[in-house]
Amino acid sequence: DVEALEFLFEYSTDGGLVWQPLGSSPDPSLTVSPTPAGLTDVRAAATRDGLRGAWISESVAGGSLTAPTGFAEVTPGLFSSGTRLHVTADPVAGAASYRFEFRDASAGIIGFLFRAAPEIDLTIDELVAAGVAARDTVIRLAALDTTGAPGAEAELALSAVAPGKPVNFRLSNGGLVRWDEGTPPQTRGWQVWWDDGASTKVVETAAFPIDKHGWPDRLDVAGLDVFGPGVIAGVAFNLDG
Repeated sequence: DVEALEFLFEYSTDGGLVWQPLGSSPDPSLTVSPTPAGLTDVRAAATRDGLRGAWISESVAGGSLTAPTGFAEVTPGLFSSGTRLHVTADPVAGAASYRFEFRDASAGIIGFLFRAAPEIDLTIDELVAAGVAARDTVIRLAALDTTGAPGAEAELALSAVAPGKPVNFRLSNGGLVRWDEGTPPQTRGWQVWWDDGASTKVVETAAFPIDKHGWPDRLDVAGLDVFGPGVIAGVAFNLDG
């Protein structure tokens, strides 16, 4: 027999770092009383035949503090142009600290940072170390009261410009494939794929050696930035002649 669909619910009291069971239900809803002390986040997932689907999470405003205002980059566009995250907001009356929640483009939680003031200033190395380096990032900011309960959230969406698409591929007589940078340009090298994507290599310059006797006749190339590959461009050459 096919097992009936069931929904699992979990909760967190530390902004989603540690999750604990909250309950289950045959319906996509659950009523719990009393509310767990310090509740900050709830997540749910569907299960059937022992298989669980993806978690969907949501922050919970358990306190009475208002959402921060003035939440923005200190220098507009700095995240995109300089890969540095420097954001700030106006202080919230009654706040003891602040929680920065990072989400990726699919709205999945990828990390948290807690600060005494509503400001963070992170280099790309610090973003990577915190596990929140993503080209499309959404930040949610909430003030926390003295019990750790978050108030309403403010949200800020950031988007870094991906490396340009490689253009103008050409093959020299010496078996060297060259290409030009697209717009916007990239500055951190190139990712090259061959053998239908089975083999890959990173090169620093916009050139790649190819041997007609030992290499396939197609390459795929993408510019790299600190977040990974940008738009992929492919080129096919007739290397049999």
